[in-house]
Amino acid sequence: LRSLMYAADEQQYDANLVKFRADWSIQQQFLQYFDRYWTGEQMQRRWAMCFQPEMYTNMATNNYVESWHGALKTRFLERRRNKRLDALARLLTKKVEESVVERVEQLAAKVGRIGPVMRERREREDEASKIESVEIHQMVEAVNGGFTVRSFESNDVFYNVTCF
Repeated sequence: LRSLMYAADEQQYDANLVKFRADWSIQQQFLQYFDRYWTGEQMQRRWAMCFQPEMYTNMATNNYVESWHGALKTRFLERRRNKRLDALARLLTKKVEESVVERVEQLAAKVGRIGPVMRERREREDEASKIESVEIHQMVEAVNGGFTVRSFESNDVFYNVTCF
């Protein structure tokens, strides 16, 4: 599964998928499940790196998971041992969910502490928001079910955007 998730491009993904199916050919029920829920056109775009490289830019390690787990233990569980599943479920659905919603609202309102990736994204959004709407319409052209977009930083750079 790891070779599928982290395939560098679609050709490598396809080759790894063929090998994965061959390796697991003895488990037909599993392969049917896997094909039904994980390899459809839209599903593989959700989890395979080659279909969305921008999402995996900063996720080469599990540091985000470890950081979140540390926050859960210290901030929400206050370093106390929790042996009850119902208490943990209540904590996750009440306090943790409220905290996550609050953080999302802070990010949307552009207040609070942010990391370098979000800071860079905000700077790009701020620059883009300075462009007049009339100029934006001149920068975008519909082409073959997608769009060609001129860079607002350089007039000789164009981006092709396709819709799935």
